[in-house]
Amino acid sequence: MKQKTSPPFHYFHLPELAAFKYFFWARTILNDPAYSKTLFEEWELAETLKQTGKDILTAYNKIPSIEIWSSDTINSTIRQIDYYRELGNFRDVNTPERLFLQLEQLVEHIKEQTAHGEKFLIGQKPYGGPKLKIYYNEAYLGHNTILTEVDGCETVYVNHGVLNLMFTHDAAFCEQSRWYFENIMRKSALISQVNEKERNRFFNGMFEKIQRAQEQKNKSLNI
Repeated sequence: MKQKTSPPFHYFHLPELAAFKYFFWARTILNDPAYSKTLFEEWELAETLKQTGKDILTAYNKIPSIEIWSSDTINSTIRQIDYYRELGNFRDVNTPERLFLQLEQLVEHIKEQTAHGEKFLIGQKPYGGPKLKIYYNEAYLGHNTILTEVDGCETVYVNHGVLNLMFTHDAAFCEQSRWYFENIMRKSALISQVNEKERNRFFNGMFEKIQRAQEQKNKSLNI
């Protein structure tokens, strides 16, 4: 996976952060009229969606994966929280702070998984689970394209319109996508299990972005 934004599977670790992402997608991306006059705290994620999120995360955590991240990977979530704060779409002035703290917690968990090179849930100890390889690339912007291989059959999923995916099994397209991913990985730094200095630099940069967003929020509230 080449990521412009964090893979959505990760958000299901933290229910309120996942609920915010769902609310943002429904209200702002899909322009669902049912959300147009509702503040975030006045809406509750349905139990069926909570369970679906858990099921998706469980499935994702069973699959070994390779992900290519950039320093911009969490930018969209930071901007979305700040954007809603500026628009007044939060009833409670403390809600952005909670969401930023949860985003920080999520990044910390991803860093821990990266250090161990495997997938596991928040609060769970590493247990030798499915492998997780994360590459860090400074120069390339991601585009949320996914290449999967199951029983020798390759599929490429291409992001379209934020929430939609187009997919193909076309052999030539899949081969070209694989070549592209492998080329990017050769020009990227592997930060899973190895390269601790580069790994810390990458994740510290993410923590600093979240901290700056929190400081900006506090300035706007004269705290």
